[in-house]
Parts: sequence; structure tokens; C-alpha cells
Amino acid sequence: MNTLFQPTINLIKAFFKSSIYWPSINEFLLLFALTALGLIGNILNIELFFGVNFLFGSAATMLAVRVSGALWGTFVGIIIGSYSFVL
Repeated sequence: MNTLFQPTINLIKAFFKSSIYWPSINEFLLLFALTALGLIGNILNIELFFGVNFLFGSAATMLAVRVSGALWGTFVGIIIGSYSFVL
């Protein structure tokens, strides 16, 4: 029974291990730059039709998740995605 849930347990351990650290100065500057690029990508959207917009900020969010882990990437994604309320 323990081997059945082992992949899930390993995934949860990896998530918490990547979430408990503070980013270094260089990583913080990279996250700040990705946040700025994501916001600019969402501001410079393409309106397709009837209020449907094509947003470009999600690429920066995915890079932030890949570079710094799930926790910090989620914070960056929340900041980037907050502009979609304006739209």
C-alpha cells in the first residue's frame, strides 16, 4: 500500500522542499524582471472579438515557476494575473 502512494509522497516532498527557501538577490532580480515582463505582456494584449483578449503574460509565469519553484512562481503568477481583472 505504501508503494502505491510513493510517487505522490515524493511530489509533495519536492514541492515543500522548493518552497521553504528565500531567493537570492540574483534570483529575486530575475523574478522581478519576469513579473515586469509578464505585466507588460498582459497590458499589450490583442483583442480578438467581443471582449476576448489574447494575453502574453502566462509565458513569464511559466518561466518563473520553472526557475524558482512553485511557491515563488505562484506569487509571480498572482501579480501578473491581477491585471486581467482590469480587462
